[in-house]
Amino acid sequence: MVSIGGVSSWAAAAVGQSIGIIVTIVVGYGWALSGPAIVARAFPGDYSTVLTESRRTRLFLLLPTLAIAGLFCYFLVPNGANRFALLGIVSTGLLGLRLNWFLIGKSKPFVMLIAEAIPRLLGIALGLYLMFVFRDMSFALLGQIAGILAGVLVCSLWIRRYIRPYSDLPHRPVNRLRENLLEHRFGMAAAIVSAIYSSGPLLMLGYTSPSSVGPYAVMDRLSKQMFTAASPLVDALRGWVPHRDGVVRRSRARAALLGSLLASAAAGGVLALWGSSLVNMLSAGQVHPDGWAALLFGLTFALSIFSMVLGQVVLVSLDMTRQLFHNGLIGSVIGLLLVVPMSLILGMHGVFAALCCGHIVVISCNTIAFKRSSRESIR
Repeated sequence: MVSIGGVSSWAAAAVGQSIGIIVTIVVGYGWALSGPAIVARAFPGDYSTVLTESRRTRLFLLLPTLAIAGLFCYFLVPNGANRFALLGIVSTGLLGLRLNWFLIGKSKPFVMLIAEAIPRLLGIALGLYLMFVFRDMSFALLGQIAGILAGVLVCSLWIRRYIRPYSDLPHRPVNRLRENLLEHRFGMAAAIVSAIYSSGPLLMLGYTSPSSVGPYAVMDRLSKQMFTAASPLVDALRGWVPHRDGVVRRSRARAALLGSLLASAAAGGVLALWGSSLVNMLSAGQVHPDGWAALLFGLTFALSIFSMVLGQVVLVSLDMTRQLFHNGLIGSVIGLLLVVPMSLILGMHGVFAALCCGHIVVISCNTIAFKRSSRESIR
């Protein structure tokens, strides 16, 4: 994509996708975060109720959120790259419509592969093929959009077939839209804080160190691709840790934390050692980060993976979304406040260092909340 569209177009698409992450969180409204735990603990008769509540909430939020984000991005990005930024918003924002949270809650990884991952991959592959044929990066983004919509359609059909045998069982009434918005507000708020912390530095870097935007955008893209590669494992934990028995749930939570600590340390070490080569290859030889940038990049990725498991898997399974939101807000404010002075002084290196500081604060606060909850359960 960089070799065809250039670094400036790539950066514009990255900015749009960074804003699109926020759109995804708003449209999803916490269902991607708390939905798996809700489904894992729900009675079969309530499946259709949960899906109806989710669908109403997300469709209500979709168009207004896309419109506001598109208008903001239109004035933020230079005119020549507007279309890449707008397509980036849509190609990421539509992820808020995904139904993978239901499949995660029911521990259906193979269904996710067939019903969601394969249609998305086919859309991406078609988009890349058309991009090389027509030498236009827009087709790659359009392919992502087509893949997401195809995955949502196939998942919807499979889930409708799955819940059909339970349609005659007793079920609770569907909550009003206002009740759903209130019930999931902390999950949505926690996800927004996480998304702002992930995408905010790229936007801020455009003002504090414009020359670092391109290299940081490529490294940020590599980080997101590695997150995508790790997401099946995290999703498996989100469907496995929640359990109606509190003792079993906490035992699983501790096992998940230990496993994620080892895995994140290993992934961070790989990026620290070979991150420069990976970024150089991803950017078609246009970006050459030094050793310090690779080291900070690897540390940031490792901390973010462990923080995600601790917060979005463990705390959510314990119904602690309020604490997750408050702790994430504290760490994000500290980290983003540090981005400005540190990026002015150290450029891209300062951004990674500031993000590390914020992740450490969040991990510390969430660890304290988890231990406090464990002690209270023993009493």
